[in-house]
Amino acid sequence: MPLDEIRDTSIDMLMSSYGEAEGGPTCGADFGNQLIKRWRDTREVNCAPSGNSDNKLNSKIDCFLMHQNHHHGNGDNLCLMENVAMDLGVYGHDQFTRSIIDHYVQTRHADQPYPKFPSGFITGDCDVQPEHWQSRVMPGWNADLTTGAYRHIRELKNADQVQCDTWIEHPVLMQERDTFANFFHDSEDFVNKTALVRSYSDFVIRTLGLQNVTHYASSKPKREVVITYMSRRPSKEWPEKKYCDDEKSFFRCALWQNFGPRSLGRMIRNDQDVINALHRLESESFANGATVKITAVDFNVLSFKEQIAVDLQTDIMVGPHGAGLMHNIFMRDRASLIELFIDGSGANRHFHNLAGWYGRKYEGVSMSNPVNIEELLRIVRRHISSIDLNAY
Repeated sequence: MPLDEIRDTSIDMLMSSYGEAEGGPTCGADFGNQLIKRWRDTREVNCAPSGNSDNKLNSKIDCFLMHQNHHHGNGDNLCLMENVAMDLGVYGHDQFTRSIIDHYVQTRHADQPYPKFPSGFITGDCDVQPEHWQSRVMPGWNADLTTGAYRHIRELKNADQVQCDTWIEHPVLMQERDTFANFFHDSEDFVNKTALVRSYSDFVIRTLGLQNVTHYASSKPKREVVITYMSRRPSKEWPEKKYCDDEKSFFRCALWQNFGPRSLGRMIRNDQDVINALHRLESESFANGATVKITAVDFNVLSFKEQIAVDLQTDIMVGPHGAGLMHNIFMRDRASLIELFIDGSGANRHFHNLAGWYGRKYEGVSMSNPVNIEELLRIVRRHISSIDLNAY
């Protein structure tokens, strides 16, 4: 489907082609097409047009509060804001951002550089409905973007202050990311809004123009099994600094200049030994006739598009628990994920769930660090042999 056609097709039609989320009794209702239907039914008018003929904007805010099974907190609330003014210019003010960045650096990147939206960040002329416009039903950061940020135009000394540089007619999705440099949170928070992992990965692939790199571009399935080792390695430069652009970023790039190398936890101590051992599989024979190719690239030095291109050629992804395993949603349909729980990460189920929602095979294994090489090879061999080479 061409990109223009995707934009003109309703979300219901787009989502229906992916089927329901797999993984258990409530997955369809909590992460599939059913979630969209449930969410739509929760609409509440939070800020209603006053009907005053003097209104300049005719603003309206409706919110959709949804509780998903087994999710902690008060739920997830999507708010649809129409005809409101948003002051993104506050991020260009040093007095607003510098102290936040300074604290981020002082805490060695432990506390996220979160600039709380100030009152007046959003301005409109609708009247809030007290029974709904309360922070207790605005989970997490939602309150900052709604009850904390909204200000009625009548509170301004001069209503003519509301002068928009840009007026956007089409819908815009705003989300607050949990971190700058974490692919899991940047994606998972968005996946919760698009409901299905398959559709999210497909949209990313199409947007990057990588359709021809997918396994379906081949006339028949490949008999080569590609194993991607997803290592966790420190990067020489923090992403905030590396990808900063003074024209497009909210924060001035000069604020990041004193950032040094980015270190990580849960790094495999015998990393090179693992790579060498995996390469031994390339000379082995398997009952299903598979030949093996090992990919052990450093994703730190690849562009995002290059990273996804690697994912699209992957049959088995192996790596320690960490945000990089989010890449598993871009692998071939026949692929499987092997997650290594090292250094106390065994309780986390993030990637087990993502694999389940996608419908792919998954195995999580608790391991010592350094990793037991022979045990890892036994697991990987089993996954190679289980792949249906007649499937994409």
